Amino acid sequence: MPNIYPEIIYEIKNLKVNPMIVEHFSETIIQQQKDIITKLKDSLIYDTVLVRVFNYHDEFYTIKGIAIGDTQKVHIESRDSLIQVVYKGERFKPWLWIFSKRKLEQVVSCKNTNSKVEYSRIIEVVQ
Repeated sequence: MPNIYPEIIYEIKNLKVNPMIVEHFSETIIQQQKDIITKLKDSLIYDTVLVRVFNYHDEFYTIKGIAIGDTQKVHIESRDSLIQVVYKGERFKPWLWIFSKRKLEQVVSCKNTNSKVEYSRIIEVVQ
């Protein structure tokens, strides 16, 4: 893989895989969006305030909210990147050295530390 894509080389090295043995690289960006409307309870603090607004933003989440009367509107967006690398791993028969093919192995991770990969699988079809 040429050094034309240094950010991809960085991601592969981050997964502790040698870039020279990579067969396939895949990255999927995921964005989720959910609007929430809920009722607020009466409070002495908010009795005189008609509207309250809040905003939160970081690398992976954007949350915006507004309280109008007894209703709370919340808008949440989350972003994540799924990194997948398929590479040549161990040999099927290591004692045969170069005469034995290598197994394809896969590493999958999410950039968001709050996310985790629940399931990943490679299926090899032999005919």
